[in-house]
Amino acid sequence: PYGGGAGMLIKPDVVDSALQHALSLYDDSKAKPKILFMTPRGLPFSHATAVDIMNGNDSGMILLCGRYEGIDQRVIDFWKKEHGMLEVSIGDFVVFGGEIPAMLVVEACLRFVDGMMNNSESVKSESFCVDLLEYPQYTRPVCWNKENVPSVLLSGDHGAIASWRLEQSKQITREIRPDLWEKYSKS
Repeated sequence: PYGGGAGMLIKPDVVDSALQHALSLYDDSKAKPKILFMTPRGLPFSHATAVDIMNGNDSGMILLCGRYEGIDQRVIDFWKKEHGMLEVSIGDFVVFGGEIPAMLVVEACLRFVDGMMNNSESVKSESFCVDLLEYPQYTRPVCWNKENVPSVLLSGDHGAIASWRLEQSKQITREIRPDLWEKYSKS
C-alpha cells in the first residue's frame, strides 16, 4: 500500500474488471443485482439487512470478497457511487477473507426466496423477527435424562403455548442479549 504498512491490497483495475464481468452476466432488461462488499468496516449485517436486501429483489446479488489488507479505496468509492454497492460486515472481528462471511449472507438471504423453506411461516417466527431470541423447543421422548418437556407444551392449549413461548423468548433475550431486550422494550 502507498504510505507503507503491513499486508497487500487488491488493485482497483483487477476488482473493477471482476465486478464489470459479473454485472455483464445479468440481463439488462431486469433490475440490477445488489452488490455487497464483505468488509469488517461495513454496516453490521442483521436479519433486518437480509430482509431489506431481499425485499423485491429478484435480480440476485454480486458479492465482493476482499483478501489481504483489503481493496484499493478508489474502486470501493466508484462502485458505491455508480452502482450502489453496500459495505457489509458480519461482526466485530476480522477473518482472512470475505468468502465465509459471503456464504453466511447468502444463506441468510436465501431463506426469504419463495420455495426455499418448506414452511414459509418458519421465516416469520425465527429469532430477530421481533427483536426477541427464539424460545426453547422440545421433541420426543417426553422424559430424557430425568428432564421432562414443559407440561404446557403437552396441554394442547394453543393460547397457553403461545404465551409460554413469548415469556420464554423475553426471559432468554433479557438474560443473553440485553441490547436486543432494550430494543424490544422500546418498541
